[in-house]
Amino acid sequence: MRNIILKLLGKQWWVRERYLEGRIDMRRIKAIIRSDYFILFLIAVVYVVIVSSLAISRHYAFGTNTWDLGIYSQSLYTTLNHGKILYYTAELTGNPSGSLFGIHFSPFLFLFSKTMGISPIFEF
Repeated sequence: MRNIILKLLGKQWWVRERYLEGRIDMRRIKAIIRSDYFILFLIAVVYVVIVSSLAISRHYAFGTNTWDLGIYSQSLYTTLNHGKILYYTAELTGNPSGSLFGIHFSPFLFLFSKTMGISPIFEF
């Protein structure tokens, strides 16, 4: 295990020496924690966690009122489970083919649909 870690550290001799010595520079860690950028980073992480949890709980309570969420959810679902490429039924009068490509050209959704096949959670 030690040889693998040393090989990964490779050319950065200063990291390698600190790993071999087994010591951690506590002064440097304290300086990083006291820095303004670290505090700003912590505030951003806390904000993202709080807002994301509120948005997901709102979604679970059927409080999301977005039209596009349903369209994209159905189009990804039909792509994965029924073999119809990005098919949805919400706007069949304006888009007789039923494909999302008739309204929006978004090839990124093909890559995203593979991710949704692994973990089908539509609120993210």
